[in-house]
Amino acid sequence: MTVLSRASVKTTSGLNSHRATLKSLATTTALTVLGVALIGISPANAVDDFETPAGERIVGGQATFERPELGKLDVRQSSDRLVVDWDSFNIGKKAKTEFYQPNSNSLAVNRVLSKGTDPTKILGTLKANGQVMVLDRNGVFVSNDAVVNASAVTFSTGNVDTASVMRGDTILELNNFGEGSIINEGTISVADAGLVALVGKHVSNRGTINANMGRVALASGGEKVTVDLYGDNLVEIALADDKGRALVENSGTINAQDGIVELTAQAAKDVVDEVINMDGVIQASSFTQKGGKIVLSGGNSGTVKVSGTAKASGKTGGGTVKVTGQKVEITETADVSADATVDGDGGNVYFIGREMAILRGKSSAKGGENSGNGGFVELSSDDEFSFTGFVDTTAANGETGTFLIDPRDIIIRLGTRTGADSFIYEGDIETMSLTNNIRLEARRNITVDSSIYGTGSDGIVRLAPNSDLLLKTSNSPFGAEANNSGVIDLTGNTTY
Repeated sequence: MTVLSRASVKTTSGLNSHRATLKSLATTTALTVLGVALIGISPANAVDDFETPAGERIVGGQATFERPELGKLDVRQSSDRLVVDWDSFNIGKKAKTEFYQPNSNSLAVNRVLSKGTDPTKILGTLKANGQVMVLDRNGVFVSNDAVVNASAVTFSTGNVDTASVMRGDTILELNNFGEGSIINEGTISVADAGLVALVGKHVSNRGTINANMGRVALASGGEKVTVDLYGDNLVEIALADDKGRALVENSGTINAQDGIVELTAQAAKDVVDEVINMDGVIQASSFTQKGGKIVLSGGNSGTVKVSGTAKASGKTGGGTVKVTGQKVEITETADVSADATVDGDGGNVYFIGREMAILRGKSSAKGGENSGNGGFVELSSDDEFSFTGFVDTTAANGETGTFLIDPRDIIIRLGTRTGADSFIYEGDIETMSLTNNIRLEARRNITVDSSIYGTGSDGIVRLAPNSDLLLKTSNSPFGAEANNSGVIDLTGNTTY
């Protein structure tokens, strides 16, 4: 093989609870995840248009509850922390529930202790000037007409320790998760630098989440999840081996300008289905500074599938997008980027699958239009990979960045690609070199297949001007391969 080059993501709750009369909804909504109806809204469990949360019992802190008119509930919180147990926390289509809190960092935890199986349904408006948690083991459903606006919002099927809340802990542990789902089809908005956390066994955003300079976390799986109310750790999941499925979906839009977005799922180790499905839009870009951070983490089980858009671009530099899991699939319709739009270097994009990493869509980490160098894109697997996509790490006024492919083994075939497989072709290298410097690093061996595939091969790899190709093997950190120094075998062709 010949290589030609120029070189180189106190109550006073004496008020009686208002219990609205239930009316039938005109329509029935069935929401299905993993082929199972998780939340259904039917005439039997419909929510009256003017229904508000009912049956409040304060278990920590002080607040009063006022119902000045039909469809209106005002919670006036006088303590910094508040924990309330509710019979229900439904908000009808024409209803509004508002929390008046001491400051934007104040927290109100709303625990729903329903005797039935119906989830909490927010169909109208939920508003707070501080932080609000709604916890219901049966699930939380936010309809497409609903509006949630607060300093920070957490919806979960888990429970939280009252004592931890009341002593002011900033990192709270959610546990004892119910089987319900957390589904947003409406609009959830938080204040600048606020947090949106949707946590349960099944989590789905089909609406819009806005968190300017903030943090958005969609998390599923595990027996315990910690939520960081103020820091950058967002959520951490502790998984028990006997736990089952986990699923996080985003088919809607997540806007976190200058912020951080994390979609995290931890399934049991025998689960092989999709645990994260991202076919919507995630924006963590910045119009004023460096791009934000997007993390899609599927843990050690299941498949992380991206067929939507994930952008962490920035005016003064690209951000970071990291997609990891047992299997990672970036489909043909996916667009994943961490570009510098004006000045600065391109960011970093990682596609890392423990068993398989597939890149069929587009990915870029371009340098700024005025200045800056290209960034870094990595397609990595402990085992197999497949690349039929497009990667661009160019810079208009700087040095081109790097595209790294580092699976266990690499076989380079002469000729051109005719379909998706786990090989690198002569034609692939030549095309990739137009927009990248290329690093092919195998944990074991790199081999050239002397057979000719496709058409037009002369056994010579011609790189674009100013592009580099690096072939390298390295010691693998994985098990029996740990002491394998690797081999580069170019004997598949008589020309070097």
